[in-house]
Amino acid sequence: MTHPGFLVIGAQRAGTTWLDRHLRAHPAVYLPERRKELHFFDRYYERGPEWYGSFFPSVTESARYRAIGEITPMYLFDPATPERVRRDLPDCRLIAILRNPVDRAYSQYALAVRDVGETAPFEEFLEANPDAIERGFYARQLARYFERFPRDRLLVLMFESVMGDPVPALRRVADFLDIDPDAFRDVSSEKVNASYQPRHPRLRAAVRKMGEALRELNLDWCVNAAKEIGVPHMFGNEGPLPPLPEETRRRLTLRFEADVEELERMLGTDLSGWRESLGAQT
Repeated sequence: MTHPGFLVIGAQRAGTTWLDRHLRAHPAVYLPERRKELHFFDRYYERGPEWYGSFFPSVTESARYRAIGEITPMYLFDPATPERVRRDLPDCRLIAILRNPVDRAYSQYALAVRDVGETAPFEEFLEANPDAIERGFYARQLARYFERFPRDRLLVLMFESVMGDPVPALRRVADFLDIDPDAFRDVSSEKVNASYQPRHPRLRAAVRKMGEALRELNLDWCVNAAKEIGVPHMFGNEGPLPPLPEETRRRLTLRFEADVEELERMLGTDLSGWRESLGAQT
């Protein structure tokens, strides 16, 4: 049974779908075909290694690939996942993409508007969904992995740098996974999985909920077929959300300040741009 040699662990709304697209286009990389996010270590761990292994190629087929992995952004945030990964995949390589936590929270809100018909203002959304803030405290989340894995086993990228200049970011990923960097077929930085306001939010939310139920029953083929014929795009697009008000941005930036400073010390990275950024990207 084949299990992955690398995991992309997060963060949510920080470019993991973009990375998924590029890794899938690389001939030496295998990612599960039935679904992007397996959620084994955070949601389906009780289903056991055989269920997990069913998403990956056989031992014979795996010889075709230099890197076999999966992408589940929840792994960074979920507190139980690091120990489970250490126990089951002790030699695994880990990739995390981090995004300005204020922008990330607003993007999570925009995703809720798009996918589940959220109608409350952003401030009310944060009150009802405190995880939108908690997911942005990256230092405490990464600490759980650094306690269990050597530092050279975890590659941390910054969303803003990746989107600003994707070529060197993909080269870093290629070096980390020991694959040919020149075999990536497309290094464009256009948005994937972009948020927007659907014209028929309740209907779109109902269809998405049905899709999640089908995934729970392992009926991935139904969901994938619906995506192939463009069902998610049949509900119209009223355009992006308005920019995050600057007063809200300032207040949230202060809330994340201590964690950002700790992250700078942890990674040896200058994150002053997160404090100075203007205009959330959803």
